[in-house]
Amino acid sequence: MEMTCPDARVLVPAYLDGELSEARSSPLRKHLLDCHACRTGAQDGKNLKRWFSAAREQADAAPLAVPSGFAARVARRAFAGDRGQLQLAPLAAPSTELVGASESTRKEGKLLRFVLAATAVAAAVALLLALAGGLKGREVGSSMSADDRALPPAKQVIEELERLNAQGAGAQQQTGGQPVGGQ
Repeated sequence: MEMTCPDARVLVPAYLDGELSEARSSPLRKHLLDCHACRTGAQDGKNLKRWFSAAREQADAAPLAVPSGFAARVARRAFAGDRGQLQLAPLAAPSTELVGASESTRKEGKLLRFVLAATAVAAAVALLLALAGGLKGREVGSSMSADDRALPPAKQVIEELERLNAQGAGAQQQTGGQPVGGQ
């Protein structure tokens, strides 16, 4: 019996986790070879799983350090009635901001505004250059393939998968029914 797309979509997460038996994996693999939409969905799931496992490994390698006394400060603020809402003070108008300030303070304020404006302009120019450089030299076409090699015929791929499945089943029998390998 041929597998349908809804059946395949249900099985893909378990397949990616290595939880499917060989009897259920084989028809799914055949379907993924024939169905571009399901194959793309499975690849997206595999990429997402890889991304999360890399993020988890990074978090395990370098856990975040909690500042000392953090829990006590949070508890004090909670008991004092602080609900954690950010309270912003209204901004003063630029003209009144520097009234009554010393000459050096006014110069610092002008310099700060100039530096912020220059930084914003530089960031915009850098973004435009990056976009222009990224788009330059791109080929325009209907195909979005990163691989220029011709794909092997589906029959050849299916035969190779069946050979690997038979080889995997033989290895599984030798190990007493335990799956060999991960995915």
